[in-house]
Amino acid sequence: MRLLTIAITSFSRVSELERCIKSIDTKYINKVEIVVSEDCSPKKHEISKLVTNLTKKIPYKVNFNTNNHNLGYDKNIKKLIDLSNSEYILFITDDDAFRAKSLDKIIYFLENNKPSFLLTPFFHEKHKKNQRKYYKSHIVNSGIESIKKYIFDSILVSGLIFKKSLLPEYDVNKFHKLIYSQVYLFSYLLYRYDGFYLDDVLIDCIEDGENAYGISKNNINEK
Repeated sequence: MRLLTIAITSFSRVSELERCIKSIDTKYINKVEIVVSEDCSPKKHEISKLVTNLTKKIPYKVNFNTNNHNLGYDKNIKKLIDLSNSEYILFITDDDAFRAKSLDKIIYFLENNKPSFLLTPFFHEKHKKNQRKYYKSHIVNSGIESIKKYIFDSILVSGLIFKKSLLPEYDVNKFHKLIYSQVYLFSYLLYRYDGFYLDDVLIDCIEDGENAYGISKNNINEK
């Protein structure tokens, strides 16, 4: 088992996924695995070819999955959890990227502090400012009051880091077309366990793809 799975959702965006994978840069090569779950998109063959080619060029272990049919965002998140073989899971969507050298600090902190979950700021390209941002690094205390304070920080899945062994078994069908299963997972952990906010920007939230998961009949509730 490795320390960290970088879990990437993928849907139809080839160049964006390439940028995301190429942004993974850490000296802790043997502590990291990359898991990409492609959700049976129209460009699944192009994505498969891309990942195959990148796997030959990068030093990290890569596990690539293509779903047999379109699962939708929430079920694909659950698929990434199931495919992970690490102590921690770090989620990122294919149209975001990692800040240069940011992963080294995250991996060092996880290995030496073992938090139940980890929050970090992200830089939002559209608004040109850091978000999910607090004054300094601090413990995030468990309980309902912390859920009230931090719950909106869990809406963007990119950069959320969870300890896999603490994640609950849950019925993903209850989140069908909601695109908020990560909020449930975050709230579940925060209600029960202390976590940590580390004041180092990890993610460039670029969001220049169609959206964070791809439009399909299995993603958003029809009106």
